[in-house]
Amino acid sequence: MDKRMNQTTRRQVLEKLRRRYEPAGAEHKRKLLDQAVQLLGYHRKSAIRALRRRAQPRGPRILTGRPVQYEPGRLLPWLRPIWQAADYACGRRLVAMLPEWIPAYEQHERRLPGEVREKLLLASGRTLDRLLEPLRVPGRGGR
Repeated sequence: MDKRMNQTTRRQVLEKLRRRYEPAGAEHKRKLLDQAVQLLGYHRKSAIRALRRRAQPRGPRILTGRPVQYEPGRLLPWLRPIWQAADYACGRRLVAMLPEWIPAYEQHERRLPGEVREKLLLASGRTLDRLLEPLRVPGRGGR
């Protein structure tokens, strides 16, 4: 068995063996099974199942999981100056400061879009930490 064989190559080899296995006689099927066991590293019974199974066409890939609610590309340009003015506070402290800092930012700099303002006020401390993670400078370690 070649452990370096990637998944697409394995699938192609199995498909070629499958096409030859279907119309073959008993003696030829035995030889094809030996090849599948040797090439793909399957157990004999697993090789029989794999060779008898029809190839199933793959459908479109379905994305699962929760939808992204706080898009970093949209919120970060507005959050960065407030975070810098708040002296790079952590997410938990920044959540407490945002209700005061956002009106001050809008008064002195520029007005935030309504959706951005709402999302910043609803975000948790951990969410803000996640959003600001690419901007943080890694520490040098030590004590």
